[in-house]
Amino acid sequence: ATLPVAWRGRVTGPALAGIAATETHVVVADKDADLTTDIFRCFDARTGVAMWTYEYPAEEDLDYTNAPRATPVIHEGLVYCQGAWGNLHCLRLATGEVVWERHLADDFGAEPPTWGYCVPPLVVDDKLIVLPGAPQAGIAALDRLTGDVLWQTPGHAAAYAPLIVGTFGGK
Repeated sequence: ATLPVAWRGRVTGPALAGIAATETHVVVADKDADLTTDIFRCFDARTGVAMWTYEYPAEEDLDYTNAPRATPVIHEGLVYCQGAWGNLHCLRLATGEVVWERHLADDFGAEPPTWGYCVPPLVVDDKLIVLPGAPQAGIAALDRLTGDVLWQTPGHAAAYAPLIVGTFGGK
């Protein structure tokens, strides 16, 4: 048997990122038809009614389209939205209002990965862990409420696998 469709939302596509959802909100990364603007859309999880959209220019060419690849991250009333070229935005989940923004490549002196920034940020306590992939900032921790850099560590170019947090060997 198939499940009944509760609602459908309109997106432009092509979408490469996953969908982020809570009981009340569904956030989807999207791209305009001309592939020049990143769009993040929020729908009411119960009804599918569009609640807000957030857009910014993102025209650079990239294999497999230049659409955002990192799944948005929802945490405590905020949503972290990251584009393929390193645009990182913290938005209020209820309204789409910008709280802060950064650019992983420009702010840390990195070259964007070949297929774009794909790794979603990781929330750990009061930190937002990101992978700029810069020589002096392979990994960085941002204050999740302000976007301020808390620490960064030298490393290699950004990769494509998601970060995890865990206890290994008691640490």
